[in-house]
Amino acid sequence: MRHNPSLALRSAVFLAVLGTAILARALGQANDPKPPASPLIEITTPTNGVDFNEFVKGVVMSVQRKWYALAPESAKSGAKGEVVVGFLIRKKDGSLEDESPLLEVSSGRKDLDDAALSAIKSAAPFKKFPQEFSGQWVGLRFRFRYNLPVPTDKK
Repeated sequence: MRHNPSLALRSAVFLAVLGTAILARALGQANDPKPPASPLIEITTPTNGVDFNEFVKGVVMSVQRKWYALAPESAKSGAKGEVVVGFLIRKKDGSLEDESPLLEVSSGRKDLDDAALSAIKSAAPFKKFPQEFSGQWVGLRFRFRYNLPVPTDKK
């Protein structure tokens, strides 16, 4: 497998953006009526003030490793697209809920969509939730961007 510097750069940008979003949540902004939206990841369920920083970082790292390993040849050759996937993680064991992951927005390319869905499925089960969280599951939404610039939150 050859080294792809542009893939490495996208990886670094992906992590930097996710780290910013996770940090904002960790600073207590997750329960604001309109929390700052991350361009690539969001928690879709109420966190009830619980810090999910470490948990989400772990999910991101696990999914990202699988996503890069499963990247289709078309993506490596420059195919572009964005896939939005929602999923629910069970508190008791870190497994995915039965209907998860769910393709919310297709890229229009089956190979790109399938790689994003497979990355989440193969990364499960995930680590335990923060102990103080009383919910039974947490919902996440990931945006997988293939060869596209990372969006910014400009107001």
